[in-house]
Amino acid sequence: MFLFIILILVLMVNAVFAWVIANLFINNPASILPVFIQIPLAIWIGYHVYKRSGSMLLPSLAALAVMYGTAILTSYVPALQIDVVSYLGGEGATSAFGLDTTSMAFLIWILILMVYLYFASTLPVWKLLQPRDFINSHQ
Repeated sequence: MFLFIILILVLMVNAVFAWVIANLFINNPASILPVFIQIPLAIWIGYHVYKRSGSMLLPSLAALAVMYGTAILTSYVPALQIDVVSYLGGEGATSAFGLDTTSMAFLIWILILMVYLYFASTLPVWKLLQPRDFINSHQ
């Protein structure tokens, strides 16, 4: 029974995570590319540190600089902003399943985040989570 309660609590935490991040991505489309570029950078850092026995400090600072540069670039270049609501027809338009475009964009981001959550939770910690957290610690 205790494990079932723990499972429900973990699912609730995941749902809140997905809800907040999906809202962030819908309201700030310039934030998507810098966040998503962190994934391959973290995998590269994990490979560099644990398979090639390199330092974690310099690659994580370089990744941080790339992420900040991407954030500045996407705020000034609208073509780099991933605005799913406008891709679906803009606010107020109707999309699939009878949902408006904002709700459909919200559903799309929830699904993408759940796929990311699956892969992040099944990969070894040294490949993605630990290097990503190390990059985030510098922020």
